[in-house]
Amino acid sequence: MLSSYKFQIKEVIEKSDLEPNLFEYSTIESKFRITLKGTPLKFEIEQVQDDFNKFITWKTVYKPDFPMSNSPAHAYTMPQVIGDLNNWLGAVVDNYLNEVQLDNKWNEVEYHSIFKNISTLGIDDKSPLNQEDKKLLKRAVTTIKQDIKEEFNPNSEALKQINYKLDYLTQSVDRLNRFDMKGAILNTLLSVGVNLGVDTQTGGRLVDIFKNAFSIIPSLYETAKSFLGL
Repeated sequence: MLSSYKFQIKEVIEKSDLEPNLFEYSTIESKFRITLKGTPLKFEIEQVQDDFNKFITWKTVYKPDFPMSNSPAHAYTMPQVIGDLNNWLGAVVDNYLNEVQLDNKWNEVEYHSIFKNISTLGIDDKSPLNQEDKKLLKRAVTTIKQDIKEEFNPNSEALKQINYKLDYLTQSVDRLNRFDMKGAILNTLLSVGVNLGVDTQTGGRLVDIFKNAFSIIPSLYETAKSFLGL
Protein backbone atom coordinates (compact mmCIF):
# COMPACT_ATOMS: atom_id res chain seq x y z
CA MET A 1 0.00 0.00 0.00
CA LEU A 2 1.38 3.39 -1.01
CA SER A 3 2.59 5.61 1.83
CA SER A 4 0.58 8.51 0.43
CA TYR A 5 -2.58 6.50 1.17
CA LYS A 6 -1.35 5.63 4.66
CA PHE A 7 -1.01 9.33 5.41
CA GLN A 8 -4.54 9.90 4.12
CA ILE A 9 -5.84 7.27 6.50
CA LYS A 10 -3.94 8.79 9.41
CA GLU A 11 -5.37 12.21 8.57
CA VAL A 12 -8.91 10.81 8.60
CA ILE A 13 -8.42 9.55 12.16
CA GLU A 14 -6.78 12.80 13.28
CA LYS A 15 -9.76 14.77 11.96
CA SER A 16 -12.30 12.53 13.68
CA ASP A 17 -13.78 13.26 17.11
CA LEU A 18 -11.60 10.55 18.63
CA GLU A 19 -8.24 11.06 20.34
CA PRO A 20 -5.55 10.22 17.74
CA ASN A 21 -3.22 8.85 20.42
CA LEU A 22 -5.70 6.02 21.01
CA PHE A 23 -4.62 4.43 17.72
CA GLU A 24 -1.49 2.73 16.47
CA TYR A 25 -0.47 1.75 12.93
CA SER A 26 1.39 -1.28 11.63
CA THR A 27 1.91 -3.38 8.53
CA ILE A 28 1.14 -7.06 9.07
CA GLU A 29 2.18 -9.13 6.05
CA SER A 30 0.44 -7.34 3.15
CA LYS A 31 -2.14 -5.50 5.28
CA PHE A 32 -2.01 -2.00 6.71
CA ARG A 33 -3.56 -2.19 10.18
CA ILE A 34 -5.12 0.46 12.42
CA THR A 35 -5.58 -0.74 16.02
CA LEU A 36 -7.36 0.82 18.96
CA LYS A 37 -4.61 0.44 21.57
CA GLY A 38 -5.14 -2.14 24.25
CA THR A 39 -8.30 -3.54 22.63
CA PRO A 40 -9.24 -6.22 20.07
CA LEU A 41 -10.53 -3.54 17.69
CA LYS A 42 -8.72 -3.20 14.36
CA PHE A 43 -9.28 -2.08 10.79
CA GLU A 44 -7.14 -3.58 8.02
CA ILE A 45 -6.56 -2.49 4.43
CA GLU A 46 -4.97 -4.62 1.75
CA GLN A 47 -4.07 -3.38 -1.72
CA VAL A 48 -5.10 -5.77 -4.49
CA GLN A 49 -2.22 -7.44 -6.27
CA ASP A 50 -2.35 -5.65 -9.62
CA ASP A 51 -3.62 -2.14 -8.81
CA PHE A 52 -2.24 0.56 -6.48
CA ASN A 53 -5.71 2.12 -6.23
CA LYS A 54 -7.95 -0.82 -5.30
CA PHE A 55 -8.31 -2.32 -1.84
CA ILE A 56 -10.00 -4.92 0.30
CA THR A 57 -10.83 -4.04 3.91
CA TRP A 58 -11.32 -6.09 7.09
CA LYS A 59 -12.61 -4.69 10.36
CA THR A 60 -13.74 -5.71 13.80
CA VAL A 61 -17.52 -5.88 14.19
CA TYR A 62 -19.29 -4.60 17.32
CA LYS A 63 -20.58 -8.00 18.43
CA PRO A 64 -19.66 -10.40 21.25
CA ASP A 65 -16.05 -11.57 20.89
CA PHE A 66 -15.54 -8.82 18.26
CA PRO A 67 -15.32 -10.95 15.09
CA MET A 68 -13.73 -9.67 11.86
CA SER A 69 -15.70 -8.86 8.71
CA ASN A 70 -14.34 -8.10 5.23
CA SER A 71 -15.56 -5.69 2.56
CA PRO A 72 -17.73 -6.91 -0.36
CA ALA A 73 -16.25 -9.06 -3.10
CA HIS A 74 -15.47 -6.07 -5.33
CA ALA A 75 -12.44 -3.97 -4.46
CA TYR A 76 -12.80 -0.51 -2.96
CA THR A 77 -11.32 2.74 -4.20
CA MET A 78 -9.58 4.86 -1.56
CA PRO A 79 -12.61 7.17 -1.11
CA GLN A 80 -14.68 4.04 -0.41
CA VAL A 81 -12.05 2.80 2.04
CA ILE A 82 -12.20 6.14 3.85
CA GLY A 83 -15.99 5.92 3.99
CA ASP A 84 -15.75 2.40 5.36
CA LEU A 85 -13.19 3.56 7.95
CA ASN A 86 -15.38 6.46 9.08
CA ASN A 87 -18.33 4.10 9.48
CA TRP A 88 -16.16 1.79 11.58
CA LEU A 89 -14.94 4.65 13.78
CA GLY A 90 -18.51 5.70 14.51
CA ALA A 91 -20.28 2.35 14.72
CA VAL A 92 -17.59 0.29 16.44
CA VAL A 93 -14.85 2.38 18.07
CA ASP A 94 -17.09 5.14 19.41
CA ASN A 95 -19.61 2.63 20.80
CA TYR A 96 -16.82 0.59 22.35
CA LEU A 97 -15.26 3.60 24.11
CA ASN A 98 -18.64 4.81 25.35
CA GLU A 99 -19.36 1.38 26.79
CA VAL A 100 -15.96 1.30 28.51
CA GLN A 101 -16.77 4.62 30.19
CA LEU A 102 -20.18 3.35 31.31
CA ASP A 103 -18.64 0.10 32.49
CA ASN A 104 -16.13 2.00 34.61
CA LYS A 105 -18.92 4.09 36.14
CA TRP A 106 -20.96 0.99 36.91
CA ASN A 107 -17.93 -0.71 38.45
CA GLU A 108 -17.58 2.24 40.81
CA VAL A 109 -21.21 1.71 41.88
CA GLU A 110 -20.47 -1.95 42.56
CA TYR A 111 -17.22 -1.15 44.38
CA HIS A 112 -19.00 1.21 46.74
CA SER A 113 -21.59 -1.51 47.33
CA ILE A 114 -18.85 -4.06 48.05
CA PHE A 115 -17.15 -1.82 50.60
CA LYS A 116 -20.18 -0.13 52.15
CA ASN A 117 -20.13 -2.43 55.17
CA ILE A 118 -16.79 -1.01 56.29
CA SER A 119 -17.45 2.66 55.59
CA THR A 120 -20.12 3.34 58.21
CA LEU A 121 -17.97 3.47 61.30
CA GLY A 122 -19.08 5.27 64.41
CA ILE A 123 -15.79 6.71 65.61
CA ASP A 124 -14.95 10.40 65.92
CA ASP A 125 -11.53 10.20 67.61
CA LYS A 126 -9.69 13.26 66.32
CA SER A 127 -6.56 12.77 68.38
CA PRO A 128 -3.25 12.87 66.49
CA LEU A 129 -1.33 9.76 65.59
CA ASN A 130 1.67 9.14 67.78
CA GLN A 131 5.09 8.27 66.39
CA GLU A 132 4.61 4.52 66.89
CA ASP A 133 1.27 4.64 65.04
CA LYS A 134 2.88 6.50 62.16
CA LYS A 135 5.71 4.00 61.88
CA LEU A 136 3.38 1.02 61.96
CA LEU A 137 0.94 2.56 59.49
CA LYS A 138 3.79 3.03 57.05
CA ARG A 139 4.81 -0.58 57.57
CA ALA A 140 1.21 -1.67 56.96
CA VAL A 141 1.13 0.19 53.64
CA THR A 142 4.32 -1.59 52.56
CA THR A 143 2.65 -4.91 53.36
CA ILE A 144 -0.44 -3.90 51.37
CA LYS A 145 1.71 -3.11 48.33
CA GLN A 146 3.39 -6.50 48.46
CA ASP A 147 0.15 -8.42 48.98
CA ILE A 148 -1.64 -6.61 46.14
CA LYS A 149 1.21 -7.38 43.76
CA GLU A 150 1.21 -11.07 44.72
CA GLU A 151 -2.58 -11.51 44.81
CA PHE A 152 -3.68 -9.49 41.78
CA ASN A 153 -0.54 -9.22 39.62
CA PRO A 154 -1.66 -5.84 38.18
CA ASN A 155 -0.15 -4.55 34.95
CA SER A 156 2.61 -1.95 35.16
CA GLU A 157 0.34 1.07 34.67
CA ALA A 158 -2.21 -0.09 37.25
CA LEU A 159 0.59 -0.90 39.70
CA LYS A 160 2.06 2.57 39.21
CA GLN A 161 -1.30 4.19 40.02
CA ILE A 162 -1.90 1.92 43.02
CA ASN A 163 1.53 2.60 44.50
CA TYR A 164 1.06 6.34 43.97
CA LYS A 165 -2.18 6.25 45.97
CA LEU A 166 -0.67 4.13 48.73
CA ASP A 167 2.38 6.39 48.90
CA TYR A 168 0.05 9.38 49.26
CA LEU A 169 -1.62 7.59 52.17
CA THR A 170 1.79 7.09 53.79
CA GLN A 171 2.60 10.77 53.38
CA SER A 172 -0.68 11.68 55.12
CA VAL A 173 0.28 10.21 58.49
CA ASP A 174 2.07 13.41 59.52
CA ARG A 175 -0.88 15.71 58.95
CA LEU A 176 -4.07 13.68 59.55
CA ASN A 177 -5.65 12.80 62.88
CA ARG A 178 -7.18 9.39 63.58
CA PHE A 179 -10.63 10.32 62.28
CA ASP A 180 -9.30 11.84 59.06
CA MET A 181 -6.92 8.93 58.55
CA LYS A 182 -9.86 6.54 58.70
CA GLY A 183 -11.45 8.36 55.78
CA ALA A 184 -8.18 8.47 53.87
CA ILE A 185 -7.71 4.71 54.25
CA LEU A 186 -11.25 3.98 53.08
CA ASN A 187 -10.92 6.31 50.08
CA THR A 188 -7.62 4.68 49.17
CA LEU A 189 -9.22 1.23 49.42
CA LEU A 190 -12.01 2.26 47.06
CA SER A 191 -9.63 3.91 44.63
CA VAL A 192 -7.31 0.90 44.54
CA GLY A 193 -10.34 -1.31 43.92
CA VAL A 194 -11.18 0.76 40.85
CA ASN A 195 -7.63 0.39 39.52
CA LEU A 196 -7.74 -3.37 40.02
CA GLY A 197 -11.23 -3.77 38.53
CA VAL A 198 -12.36 -5.95 41.40
CA ASP A 199 -15.67 -7.80 41.52
CA THR A 200 -17.52 -8.96 44.63
CA GLN A 201 -15.14 -11.86 45.27
CA THR A 202 -11.86 -10.08 44.58
CA GLY A 203 -13.15 -6.96 46.32
CA GLY A 204 -13.53 -9.01 49.50
CA ARG A 205 -9.95 -10.21 49.10
CA LEU A 206 -8.74 -6.61 48.77
CA VAL A 207 -10.56 -5.70 52.00
CA ASP A 208 -8.85 -8.63 53.71
CA ILE A 209 -5.45 -7.42 52.52
CA PHE A 210 -6.07 -4.01 54.07
CA LYS A 211 -7.42 -5.51 57.28
CA ASN A 212 -4.63 -8.02 57.68
CA ALA A 213 -1.94 -5.43 57.09
CA PHE A 214 -3.13 -3.51 60.13
CA SER A 215 -4.43 -6.25 62.40
CA ILE A 216 -1.18 -8.23 62.41
CA ILE A 217 0.49 -5.32 64.25
CA PRO A 218 -0.58 -5.81 67.90
CA SER A 219 0.09 -2.28 69.07
CA LEU A 220 -1.97 -0.89 66.18
CA TYR A 221 -4.81 -3.36 66.43
CA GLU A 222 -7.22 -1.02 68.18
CA THR A 223 -6.51 1.68 65.63
CA ALA A 224 -7.05 -0.83 62.82
CA LYS A 225 -10.39 -1.86 64.36
CA SER A 226 -11.50 1.75 64.31
CA PHE A 227 -10.29 2.39 60.78
CA LEU A 228 -11.54 -0.76 59.07
CA GLY A 229 -14.29 -2.17 61.25
CA LEU A 230 -12.41 -5.31 62.29
